[in-house]
Amino acid sequence: MSVMKSLNDLLPEECARRLAERLKMLRLDAGFKRATLALRAGVTEASLKRFERTGQASLELLLRTAFALG
Repeated sequence: MSVMKSLNDLLPEECARRLAERLKMLRLDAGFKRATLALRAGVTEASLKRFERTGQASLELLLRTAFALG
C-alpha cells in the first residue's frame, strides 16, 4: 500500500498545499529568492508568499510561476 495519496484521495485544499510545497521546492532548487521569482513571473512577492504558505493563489499566479521556473 502506497504512503502517497493519489490526487483523487485529496481534498482540494490539500492538493493546493502540495502544489505550493512543490513550487517552493522548485524555486529553492533553482536558487531563486521569492522576490526574484515574483519579478520573473510578473506577480507580487506578497501573493507568491501567500501561495507558498497557504496554497491559495489564482490560476494565473500558478501558471506564471510555473512558466518562470521552466
